[in-house]
Amino acid sequence: MFANNKTDSFGLYFEDKKFNDPFMLRSNAFIPNDFYTALEFALYLAIHHPNYTQAARRTVAYFITDLSFVGKSGDQGERDDWKDYLTYSLELLDAALIVGMEAELLGNSFVRIHYPFDRYLVDRRGGKFRQYALSAFGDDITFNLDKMTYNVPDPAASNLPYDKRPRIDLEFVDRKSHDMSRIRLRRLNPLRMRINMNMISGTTEYIYQFEEVFRSAVQQGTPIHQINETPMDMLKAIKNNQDFKFNPGTIFHLKSDFISGLSFSGWGIPNILLNYNNLHQVQVLRCINEAVGLDYMLPIRLLSPNASPSQGGSDIASTVHMGKWNAAIKQLIAHKRQDPTALHTVPFPVTYQELGANGKVLAPVDLMQYQDDKLLDGFGYASEFWHMSTHYQVLPTAIRMFESNWTFLFRGLTRFVRWVSKNILDYLEREQMGIQLTRPSLADDLDLKHLKMSLAAGGEISRATAYRPIGIDDPIEEQKRRQQEDLEIQKAVQQEQQNTPNPVEGGEEIANTAEPENPPAPDGDGEESADDEVVPTSGLPIGWPDNDYTKLVPAPDCGGKVLTSGEIGTLFAIELKWSMEQGLTYAQLLQDAGFGEDCVEKYEQYGYIDRTYNGVNVQLLDVFGAASLSIMPVETE
Repeated sequence: MFANNKTDSFGLYFEDKKFNDPFMLRSNAFIPNDFYTALEFALYLAIHHPNYTQAARRTVAYFITDLSFVGKSGDQGERDDWKDYLTYSLELLDAALIVGMEAELLGNSFVRIHYPFDRYLVDRRGGKFRQYALSAFGDDITFNLDKMTYNVPDPAASNLPYDKRPRIDLEFVDRKSHDMSRIRLRRLNPLRMRINMNMISGTTEYIYQFEEVFRSAVQQGTPIHQINETPMDMLKAIKNNQDFKFNPGTIFHLKSDFISGLSFSGWGIPNILLNYNNLHQVQVLRCINEAVGLDYMLPIRLLSPNASPSQGGSDIASTVHMGKWNAAIKQLIAHKRQDPTALHTVPFPVTYQELGANGKVLAPVDLMQYQDDKLLDGFGYASEFWHMSTHYQVLPTAIRMFESNWTFLFRGLTRFVRWVSKNILDYLEREQMGIQLTRPSLADDLDLKHLKMSLAAGGEISRATAYRPIGIDDPIEEQKRRQQEDLEIQKAVQQEQQNTPNPVEGGEEIANTAEPENPPAPDGDGEESADDEVVPTSGLPIGWPDNDYTKLVPAPDCGGKVLTSGEIGTLFAIELKWSMEQGLTYAQLLQDAGFGEDCVEKYEQYGYIDRTYNGVNVQLLDVFGAASLSIMPVETE
């Protein structure tokens, strides 16, 4: 059956007429044919597709949370110091972000911890053992890789001036340093890594191929700091012209795994290999637009002799040599570019034509957007998050689904944090302190805030408990400020009314001295009380707005007065002077209109309802003798 067939690097069968098969897409012919080419291609994608790179950054950044401790090791002071060191000195969270991005973009990220050491020169002459700190010699040293020695002024010739001392070759040793400020996290280029994995046990060896620039610098012995801060075992590997094999446990490898049928012997699978066809479609559209931009946007401009007598031309071919005509036209164009305002004459008619410039063949913007979103969705980056278009009502659910789909990434980053902390504490010979990333809780926080507000509105919990998560520590003081604000607004409105003249015929003004038909009853000190304002208990509320939003919901017939109203994005908010009874009356209207059979029950219990029906979301909240009503159209399937 497959006698005349060919296979690609992934073992897929291609018939001779492979593009007639709907599963054998033309893009399949361009898939990288080896793993390191795939890595290079993934790196290219990360550089040239900013949407893809930024989507990866946003996804990983969501899981870079604060550090938290597990267990009971260490007192609070030690924990705080260790957390500050990891966060600010070692910059562990910043490193975790880049490590996560590399794992997403390239499928693999390799990290080692560079532990500091102090290098000493060893002098064994005369049967004695003496050692000298390499740093004491400054830059007056040279390195010989073949001998693994430093050439320095003889430290034993202390009786001579420093510049007169003979130079000798000394061996060296590296001694462990406990200077925490010199510990570094170093990421390794995946393109320089080699992996040997036992297919049975799963144990893995990591081998690093030194960059040629670095290898050459060490071999030449310059610059000297490249040698001084490179561990001895790495220098020996370069001396022997070998790659460097890391000891077990000294490399952290965060990788993007896939099903066992697609295995690369310990390597993670770059996402680009799993979404190549989507990327190919995006690139085809970009190529179309680039070709159109280069070839179709600017026309081809033609100048030719007008040899048609019927159009005022002449038989120029018989009167003018075409070579001279061409030279004259070129000279005219050159003069125009030098002096655009100059006037030019020619002794013969000229025809001007334009060809091309049909920019309408550009790929439609909506098609480009569709393919970009398709590519991001294929990588697992929800396009709604990328465009920030997720509706508030579904945000908690969407975030939970997002967190569930990316749980493996959070676990991988947590393993990285634990690995770094454990290994450095072991190196420093200090007691272990369990530390990890805090689990993301945005969705839970949103729901918890919502629940607390509902319970507070129903009198089940204190307002202080409900308001604290939104930054209000003292609800009593906040209510006082609100009442004071309302009073100042009322006074400002009254002052504006008093200052507004009453025009009459002739342009004169008269003072309104008539008594109101229903004067307000005085309070205890004889002044009018704003709290005693009489509002209707039936009919349409005073000031009820009539717009496209309010037409989507039943009109209240329970009286009241509109305090404020306005549009906020796609939401229209109305604040009403309502009692709880008036709110229940309106909840009954919403219930009768189809917004839920339990609208009245829920509002009576919690003082809050949130219902969506027929493409409209309505939220009604009882707030201290007032009511907050919001109306928002929503997309429905």
